Amino acid sequence: MAPLPQIKRPKGKPIETDATILELGPDFNNIRALSVAEVGILLDHQAKDSGRAFTKTFNSTLEYAKKFSRFSAAESVKDVRNIFAEKNFAHYEVAQLVNLCCDTAEEAKTLIPSLKKKMNDPELEGLLTSMLTYKKYQG
Repeated sequence: MAPLPQIKRPKGKPIETDATILELGPDFNNIRALSVAEVGILLDHQAKDSGRAFTKTFNSTLEYAKKFSRFSAAESVKDVRNIFAEKNFAHYEVAQLVNLCCDTAEEAKTLIPSLKKKMNDPELEGLLTSMLTYKKYQG
């Protein structure tokens, strides 16, 4: 496994972040946020392909991802991400929508405030319904 890149943080004034307006800080610029399901799929592939022993942290993370993932089929996760990608959602928003699997636009906009200005409720409801259909019928 490749080592993680070192991030140099500026000294002095703390960085202001606000997820409600997608100000997540410089560490998250140009980074693709992953859903719990995507993390689980990636870790599962790594565990199966490498055939080596992993750390307790790796195993705990894999167990967590399997337990709390809303999707188990890799194809469903890919299809759901594509539903939202076509509508110009930020990666962070897509990851949160997939993690939360909200039933209504009101619920989604309450839990992910940056969605409030993205689209109207009926359009968001349609996307959420599509996502929940994939969840229901995943292989």
